[in-house]
Amino acid sequence: MSWTANNNQTGIFVAQKMGWYKDAGIDLEVLPYSGQRPTEVIAAGAADAGDTNAEAVINAAINQIGVTMVHNTQQKPSYGILLKADKAEVTRPRDLDGLTYADWGSATIRAQVQDMIKNDGGKGDFKTVNLAGPDAYTALNEGRVDFTTGFVTVEGERAKLNGTPYKTFAFDNYDVPANPADIGIVLSNNFIEKHPKATEAFTQATQKGYDFALNHPEEAAQILLEANPDAHLDPELVKKTQISLSAAYWKDHEGVTGHADLRAWQDYINYLQKKELLHDATGAPVTAALSANDMVTNRYLK
Repeated sequence: MSWTANNNQTGIFVAQKMGWYKDAGIDLEVLPYSGQRPTEVIAAGAADAGDTNAEAVINAAINQIGVTMVHNTQQKPSYGILLKADKAEVTRPRDLDGLTYADWGSATIRAQVQDMIKNDGGKGDFKTVNLAGPDAYTALNEGRVDFTTGFVTVEGERAKLNGTPYKTFAFDNYDVPANPADIGIVLSNNFIEKHPKATEAFTQATQKGYDFALNHPEEAAQILLEANPDAHLDPELVKKTQISLSAAYWKDHEGVTGHADLRAWQDYINYLQKKELLHDATGAPVTAALSANDMVTNRYLK
């Protein structure tokens, strides 16, 4: 898993609970979060599949880590700028010029924030404070920073439950190419090549689990909670986040889950290359052409 159990993996636990992997002839073992990226765990041969995002898949391709996304779980990006709802002086991204940003250290996200502000008529100039994880949200809620970035789904719902709601700005609303798969399921290319039938069986069982979550979010959230008692998940947050994801972020152009928008993938790859945000093992910017078709496929879906 890319993190401790959360809504990103709901479909996996649903398919496991319903016996759909077993019916497909798949004996699935879910490994706990190890602190390593799923692509690294797969590269080490410790796993065949994992959940991750498009940028991780792109970087895996650059570094010749053989993985392919077979289920593009999230269709609409939910990552964006977050700030307290009562910050009345900020009504649009250009108002963020000169303010203080809790920076996670991601050059990609920083570039997206700057481009959003510029595309809204601002300069893209702001102060930064390096904070990560819960520290960024704590600093935001305490007024020590003016804005940060995060998932408007889980962090937005958490803020509402805590009585400190956020206002949000989405990158794609301001002509900034955003991650076409904030979350998706990848398989190792080695597994795909050796086991094409099992690849299809795994992918379609997984799709069935996420389709169930799409149409039955509260029941799916309950399955996630029951499958992970040691994760100490907040039941209300899990259910509200799942309802949000299922209502606005997971349905694809086929009306189900999993199908990738290859044009959105290619636009995102081109944006990262143009901004020199992709680097090879030597640290040099990647200039060779990269194709989304080498990184994600809809071939194994129903």
